[in-house]
Amino acid sequence: MVLRQLVALTAVIAVGRGIFYTVSALFLTRVVDLSLAEVGLGLTLAGAAGVVAALVGGAAADRFGAVRTLTLTVVLQGLVLAVYPWVPDFLTFVLTASVLSAAFQAGSSARGAIVAVAFAGAGRVVARARMRVATNLGISLGAVFGGAAIWLDTAASYRGVLMLAAVLYLGASLLVRRLSGALAEVTEQRHTNRSQSEPDRMTHPLDRWAPYRDRRYLTLVALSGISFLQMGVFEVGVPLWIAGETEAPAWLYAALLLANTALVIGLQVRLSRSSETIAGAGRASLRGGVLMAVACVAYAVAGTPGAVAAVCLLTVAAVLHTLAEILFSAGTWALGYELADEARPGAYQGLMTFGNAAGTMVAPLVVTTALGHGYGGWSVLAAVFGVTGLGLFVLAARAAGPSPADPDQMGGHRAASSSRM
Repeated sequence: MVLRQLVALTAVIAVGRGIFYTVSALFLTRVVDLSLAEVGLGLTLAGAAGVVAALVGGAAADRFGAVRTLTLTVVLQGLVLAVYPWVPDFLTFVLTASVLSAAFQAGSSARGAIVAVAFAGAGRVVARARMRVATNLGISLGAVFGGAAIWLDTAASYRGVLMLAAVLYLGASLLVRRLSGALAEVTEQRHTNRSQSEPDRMTHPLDRWAPYRDRRYLTLVALSGISFLQMGVFEVGVPLWIAGETEAPAWLYAALLLANTALVIGLQVRLSRSSETIAGAGRASLRGGVLMAVACVAYAVAGTPGAVAAVCLLTVAAVLHTLAEILFSAGTWALGYELADEARPGAYQGLMTFGNAAGTMVAPLVVTTALGHGYGGWSVLAAVFGVTGLGLFVLAARAAGPSPADPDQMGGHRAASSSRM
C-alpha cells in the first residue's frame, strides 16, 4: 500500500516537474525578458538554496514527521508555481526559484526518510527504483505538455502549463496525506518485529549531530555527490560536445535522451536487484564507475572526423552512460540506507540529498570546464568516475566485513552487515 501511494505521488509530482523543466527557461527569456546570464545565475542561486534545504528537510522529518514535512514541501511548491507565471523581474525570479528549489530538496529528504521507515533491506532499493521509473514516466509526460506550450509560443500558453503544474502539486499534497495511516501501520509492525527479535537491544538518546560526525557516512555522501556529476555530463556536456566538437547531427541528442529515458524505465528495477546486499551495492557502484569511465572515453573519441563513426560512438557511449547511471543510483541508494542509523532516517537521508544536490549544482561548471580541455578533460572525467566507483566499492567492502570491536564506532549506530538484508 505504501509503495503504491509513493509511486503514484512520485508520478504526479514528476509531471509537474517535467512541465517546469521544459518551459521555464523559455518563459523567463521570452515572457519575463531576462537574459540568459540572468537565468543561469538565478538557477545557480536557487540550486544553492536547495542544497542547504536538503539538510533542513531531513532534520524536520525526524522532528516533526516525514509525512508532515513532505506535505508542507509539496504544498509550498504548488503555491510557488502558482505565483511563478507572474514573476515581473530578476529579483522576484530568484526568490521564487530559490523557494521552489528549497522545497523540492527538503521534500526529497522527507521522501527518503519515508522509504527508510516503511521498507527494510532490499525493499528500500526496489521502492526507490520503482519511484525513479515513475519519475521518468512523469517527466516525459510533463515534457509533452510543455512542448505543446512551446509550440504555441505565447505568454498565455507558458502561463497555462505552469498553472497546470501548480494544480498537480497541490493535488499531490492530498496523496501525501493518504500516506500517513499506511505508514503508521507499517512502522508499528516493524517496531513490534524488532522488539521481538532484539529484546535486549540498548537504546541511546538521539544526538542530532551524530550524522555529521559519522566519517564513514560522510565519505559515502561525498562519493555519491561526485557520482552525480554524470547527470551534468548527459544534460550539459553531451549536447554541447555533439554540436560543437563532432560531425554528428545536433538532433542526435534528442534521440539519445529518449533512449536514456526508455532504458531507465525498462532496466532500473531489474538492475537494482544486484544491490540487495551492502557488498552487492559496492559491486554495482564499481561497475557503474567502470562503465562511466568507458563512456567518457567513447564520448571523447566521437570528436574524431566522420559523421557515421561519431553517431555510432555517441550511441554506444550513451548506452554505457545510462547503465552506469542506473548502477550508480542503485548502489548509492542501498548504501545510503544500510549505513545509516535507523533511529535518524531524516537526518541521514537529508545528508544524502545534500551531497547529491551539491553534485548536481556544480556539475555544469565542472563539465563545461572539462570539455574546454577536449580529450584531456574527458580523460579526467573518466578517471574521476572510475575512482569514485572504486571508492564506493571499498567503502562497501569494509562495511560488509566483521563488525568493529567498539559497538559505538561510526556514530553509535548498528554495525552494517550483509546478513541484515
